[in-house]
Amino acid sequence: MITTPTPNEAIDALETTLGLPSGFLDGLLHESDWSFIVKSHAFLEAALTHLLVTELGRPALQDTFARLELSNKTTGKMAFLKSLSLLDDDSRRFVTALSELRNQVVHDVRNVGFTFASHLASLSDSERKAFAKKFLPPVPRRSPSASAFESLILTKPLHCIFAGVLLLANIVYFSEPQVRTKQLLALLTEELSKGPHGA
Repeated sequence: MITTPTPNEAIDALETTLGLPSGFLDGLLHESDWSFIVKSHAFLEAALTHLLVTELGRPALQDTFARLELSNKTTGKMAFLKSLSLLDDDSRRFVTALSELRNQVVHDVRNVGFTFASHLASLSDSERKAFAKKFLPPVPRRSPSASAFESLILTKPLHCIFAGVLLLANIVYFSEPQVRTKQLLALLTEELSKGPHGA
């Protein structure tokens, strides 16, 4: 019987594919806020590079795509991901927000002590609302969880951003052509096992 991986199995498989140790993503919850941002961004950048290469079926492009800036909307990975319809608007917004935050913390060594608590405390009310909207994980906008997440992001930003990274990891894994084929085969096998007309 053909089965598709669970979300946790998908993350394990993606970590292996990217050459990361098993449990890499879970380990991010034990990092400092600065390290969490840098490593989460590096993970998503590698995962999205992998997605582009597998979608195009051109492994030779790995190094070329790896060198492209992630969030440049005209010449970077984000431009390709949008043109190929590999990530929706909400997913791209989340990745762009993480890229902007990552750039903010890495371009000045004094930011190595960055914490979400002090960062959010330094923002105005409108800036905090904008932060929450930018980091809303890629869930349907009309979902009841969306507004709850916006409030939660301001009290538990690391955990909410981590949830977004996990969602994107699953989006990447289940978007790979070979995984889509496996899912289709699993569905077809299930339907065929029911007999004519689902009997």
